[in-house]
Amino acid sequence: MKRNGFIDLAVVISIVAIVAVVVMPAVTQADKESGQNKCISNLKSLGVALTQYAQDNEGRLPPMWTKTQAGSAGTFWCSSILPYLQNEIPKDKPIPDAEFGPQWWFGANFMRCPGAPEPTLQEDKTHYDNYFTYGLNYPALFTLAGSPIPKSALLERIPASTFMAADCNGNSSYHGLIYNPGPNNVGFYPPGIKFFPLDTDTDGDDIKDTSSAQAEKGVHYYPYNGVAFRHNDGANFLMADCHLVWLAKMDWVTNKDLVWGTSADSMYER
Repeated sequence: MKRNGFIDLAVVISIVAIVAVVVMPAVTQADKESGQNKCISNLKSLGVALTQYAQDNEGRLPPMWTKTQAGSAGTFWCSSILPYLQNEIPKDKPIPDAEFGPQWWFGANFMRCPGAPEPTLQEDKTHYDNYFTYGLNYPALFTLAGSPIPKSALLERIPASTFMAADCNGNSSYHGLIYNPGPNNVGFYPPGIKFFPLDTDTDGDDIKDTSSAQAEKGVHYYPYNGVAFRHNDGANFLMADCHLVWLAKMDWVTNKDLVWGTSADSMYER
């Protein structure tokens, strides 16, 4: 009887092991799909907020940053759109009252992609990587106050193929930006606008995928100009008409369908 008992136990263990081998990949895939769906939902909410902001501000997207008063830290885009995201704000993570609080809170506690790693303090201790998991199309659509284009683009005039925001690995110093390599027809932009052309191969495949101009601007260096390809080797992009697309690395690097943007003066009415 003992021998039969051992045999029965061995059979049960074997069956459990086989089931685990079969089930675990399906569970892992389900987790990935759940994370992908949550990321898409976040970007859709971001698109709604950006659209509603534009509707309330003469059709313009929010500036990436604007200085509100002398001695002030200023207002970043994430603070500008928070009023349009009230229904999304988690009840257990209230927004800090401090002047700089909302934008720091936004990255660490709100609208985070489930596929992104936790924020990591860099060795120089000046910033956290992966603090903002979504970034804006800078400077093609979202601009700095006081720059050669002092106001962001008019939403209704942006081609639908141009991205507004996407998965990124933004740090805590630059508040969620993707550094545009230079849209088609860059010549339409006024002198002084600085783009970030892809001139460096970061992964050894002989394809230039990243801009060294990031370092020139004092920006911490990010492969693919800040785009994070964490969903099946691709990234989710929110387009100007608020539809979502998934793009692989090569789609981004080669500017597929002019995803970086195509400029015209009418987008800004300078």
